[in-house]
Amino acid sequence: MMEKIVFLVVLFVITVNAQEKTPDGPLPALPPEISQLGASATGSAPCRIVDKIIPHGEEWTHPEKCVNFFCYDGKIINVDYCDELKSTGPNCIIVPIRPNLDYPYCCPKVVCD
Repeated sequence: MMEKIVFLVVLFVITVNAQEKTPDGPLPALPPEISQLGASATGSAPCRIVDKIIPHGEEWTHPEKCVNFFCYDGKIINVDYCDELKSTGPNCIIVPIRPNLDYPYCCPKVVCD
């Protein structure tokens, strides 16, 4: 879980820093997983994550990670992910991520008998 949190924090910081223009030059390069397609004059540019293009004003759930991204004018402005779960009793199990569902329905769940 800590690894996931660190990844998301680093991803957020890189994205925010990369999207702010520096007074002395162009935007810094984004990692290959995320690239900014550029803000548009109409305020409706899409976002790109890996090979997925997310239209302005829409969200997308990564099918393997159950992480939800929201795009606004070429910027990922919100990232949601599942909470870490712990089994609370001897008759409880954690049902894993369901990749065919969107966030938050894809998140793991604790099920007890």
